Amino acid sequence: MVREVKAMQTITFNDANDIVVGVSLEDVQYKLRLMWNALAKSWTLQIWDANRVPILQNVKLVPNFPVLMTHHRPGIPPGEILVITDADTLSRDCFADGSATLCYVPEAEWYGTV
Repeated sequence: MVREVKAMQTITFNDANDIVVGVSLEDVQYKLRLMWNALAKSWTLQIWDANRVPILQNVKLVPNFPVLMTHHRPGIPPGEILVITDADTLSRDCFADGSATLCYVPEAEWYGTV
C-alpha cells in the first residue's frame, strides 16, 4: 500500500491584531487564534477544537521553531506548526507583508516516517 504524502500547508489569515481562522490539519477541523501583543511585541497562538473548546493556549510564536514540540498530547494536531521567516524576530506586520509564513507540516513529514 502506498501512502499519500501531504505537502506542507500554508495557513493564511486576514491582517488583524486578533484573528480566528478555521483550518483542517490532517483531516481534523481546528480554529487557530492568533493575537498580537503590542506591549510584548509578540504573536501568540491558541488552538481550539471545532467547537471552540481551547486545547492549547497562549503559546508565543518565534521564528523557525516548532510550536507544538513540547505540547503533543491527545487533541493537539500531530504534526508541527512553524513560522517560516528570514527575520530574527516577528513583527506586527510580518504575516501581512509576507516576510513570515505560518505553516503546518504533517506528522509523517515532520517525523520522517514517509
